[in-house]
This record gives sequence, structure tokens and C-alpha cells, in this order.
Amino acid sequence: MVDQSIFAVKDGIATVDRKVLNQVAYERDYKTKLSKGYPKEAGEIYDEIIDIASIRKDTKIIEKGIIVPEKMIRTVGRHEGVAPIENHRLLGHIGTIYMEQKGDKDMSMSIAISCQEKGITIAFGQNVWACTNQCVFGEKVMYTFGKNSTPYDKILEVLREYMNRFEAIKAQEESIIKTMMEIELDSKMMQEIVGDLYINSRRNNLHGSYNSEMLNVSEMGKLIDGIMSPEHEEIDLLSDDFNMSLWDFYNHGTTVLNPLHNNDPVNVLKPNSNLSTYLVDRFGIKIPQLN
Repeated sequence: MVDQSIFAVKDGIATVDRKVLNQVAYERDYKTKLSKGYPKEAGEIYDEIIDIASIRKDTKIIEKGIIVPEKMIRTVGRHEGVAPIENHRLLGHIGTIYMEQKGDKDMSMSIAISCQEKGITIAFGQNVWACTNQCVFGEKVMYTFGKNSTPYDKILEVLREYMNRFEAIKAQEESIIKTMMEIELDSKMMQEIVGDLYINSRRNNLHGSYNSEMLNVSEMGKLIDGIMSPEHEEIDLLSDDFNMSLWDFYNHGTTVLNPLHNNDPVNVLKPNSNLSTYLVDRFGIKIPQLN
């Protein structure tokens, strides 16, 4: 039985801190599969990433709770009743590290970390505070598995490069986000986007591709419901009066991908990156050159 004093599970999700991860091992078979990406125990990756994030002295490091799906917590060995912490094993988790600077408003540069059976995924970019999720904006996502994979040591090297260009990357993303806030979607444009995303979801159902995955069919339904029925207000997607900013639409997508509400909570970083990249490309948003 999973120890609820360690893993307080609610609605199938446990939220823990790094101290817990440092006391819990990976499932042995899982660790063997991961060895091609990184031979690490559960908490070590966060220690390494935080060391990199701490390079800048003008940022405040804020560790958000690490999410562990209940189905990815196992107990091993012989024990009666609740298993001791050393008898717990992990199959996956996801978490975010904020790098908050003085003057930040509504969002900060962040690093999101996901571990699952396939391997590790790391995203670097802006994260909205209100969302309390791991949906880091932009295309800076790397993973140790599948097509276009990157070895774990190389990912750490690239993260150090990102930290060295922190201000330039932050300014670039802020410019893109500002433009997204200024783009207003009418009913026709919204229907076209929803149609594109639905076709993409069906194609991925049939052929499957981590590189092109955005929202699946079920998530598309949740997205439309969220747009048409926000709290306290009814919106008709087909109405001539429909109006929403591109940035607000993207944030509806991140709500659907929030690990706390997602059927596959450790697999949201690349789909979220694909969604933001699709919207930027779809509207031809100019990406400023890094200084």
C-alpha cells in the first residue's frame, strides 16, 4: 500500500517535493530502460537542473510541487500494511522550476522536467503563474528518446547555453507573447484553428508521432468546452460577436494539458511546445533575433 503520508494522492495524482524523490528509487526495469538517456535516481536530475538554474544570481529559484501519477508509484518487497519509503518505486514524474526575476509579472522563465518510461523531456521558457502547470511556452524542448532525441549530457550542456543567453531568450519570448495578445480571433479564424487541431489529433490517432502531437481527440473536446463555457459566461463559437486573443486561446490549450487534469500527465511538454509553435507559425508571428 502506498504511504499516504509521503504520497498524498488526490484524484490519482500525488504532489511531492525533491526531498521525497531523493529517498525513492526508480523501478529497476524502468531504470534499465532509462540508462540510455541518463543513469539517474529519481531526485538527482532536479539537483542537477537546479544547479544550472542557479547560475544567475539575479533570479529567485522556486520549486513547484513535483507531480507523480498514482499509477506510476509502486511498492516492492515484503511488508505489512503501508510500505516504508524505501519500498516505493517510481515510474514517472513531472515538475517545474521557476527562475523569478524582480519585475516579473504574471509569468517567469522556467524549466520543466518530465521523466517517463520512454525517457526524459526538458522544456525551457516562459510559464504563466496562474496556470500552475508545466506548460512552458515555446520551442525549446529536448528529449532523450524517439526521433530527434538528444543525449542527457547534451541537454544539460544546452541548458547551460540557454542560461548564458537568459535575457535574450526571455526578451524574445516576451515579444512573441505580446504579439499573440494583440491578435484577435473571430469566429471564422477560431473554427479554422480548431479544425486544423482536430485533423492533427485524428492523424496522430492513426499514425502516432511524438514530434507532431498537440491535443488528442479527447482533449480537443475539452478545449472546445472550455472556450464555449468559461466560468460565469456562455460563448457561442459560431457567433459573429465571438472574439478571443490568440494568447487566451493558447492558454485554454495549456489548461487542457495541465498534468493535474490530463490522462497522461507526464507527457505534456512536447505537445504543449508543438501547440505554441503551431500558433506562432500559423499567424506568421515574427520571431526576433537573439541578441
